[in-house]
Amino acid sequence: MIDTLKYTRELEGAGLNSEQAEKIVRAQIDMITTSVATRSDLKVLEARMDLEFTRVHSRFKEMDHKFEDVYRRFDDIDRRFDDVYSKLGLLDIKISALEDRLTYKLAGVMLLLLSLFEVAKRLI
Repeated sequence: MIDTLKYTRELEGAGLNSEQAEKIVRAQIDMITTSVATRSDLKVLEARMDLEFTRVHSRFKEMDHKFEDVYRRFDDIDRRFDDVYSKLGLLDIKISALEDRLTYKLAGVMLLLLSLFEVAKRLI
C-alpha cells in the first residue's frame, strides 16, 4: 500500500504546493490502481489457473487412457501378425515337402516312361 500522505509531503518538500502535490498523487494512485494487479486479482487469477490446470490434467488422463487402448490394439494386431507369420512358415514347409514328393514322383514317372520307351523300341 502506498502512503499517500507521505508521498504528498515529499512532493511539497520538493517545492510543489499542496494542491499540485495532491493532484499528482491522486493521478498516480489512479494510474496504479487501474493498471496494477492487486492481491485479490492475483488470488482470482490463481483460482482460475488452478481450475484450468485441473481440466488440462483431466484431459491428459483421458488421453492416456485412449493411448493405452490404442497400444492394446496394436499389441493384439502384432500377435495376429505373429500368428500369420507362423502359419506362413508352416505352410512354406508343407509346400516344400509337397514339391519334393512331386519331384520324386515325376522322376519315377519319367523313369517308367523311359523304360517303356526302351521296351517299345526293342519290340519294334
